[in-house]
Amino acid sequence: FEVGARSGIFQQERHDFAFRKIEQAVVKAIDGDTIEIAAGTYNEHDIEIFKELTLTGAGAENTIVDAGGNGRLFHVVTTVTISNLTMQNGL
Repeated sequence: FEVGARSGIFQQERHDFAFRKIEQAVVKAIDGDTIEIAAGTYNEHDIEIFKELTLTGAGAENTIVDAGGNGRLFHVVTTVTISNLTMQNGL
């Protein structure tokens, strides 16, 4: 999956989707999927992850998830790998 304002698509054997929000990609994903997050600031909070996923940003200085003080960034209940992004303003 790919998340971001650009129309590029991350292709996997079983699907090719693009989303504007991280939460949308997480909902559609299944165990073992990788979600590639394009550079940008994502104003999202309380993203629940109940699947084993990999979330990869386009670099910590370029990819920011900002909860805006409105809640947790992520609620993770399984094994999730998160890399190459900055998480800020979560409770």
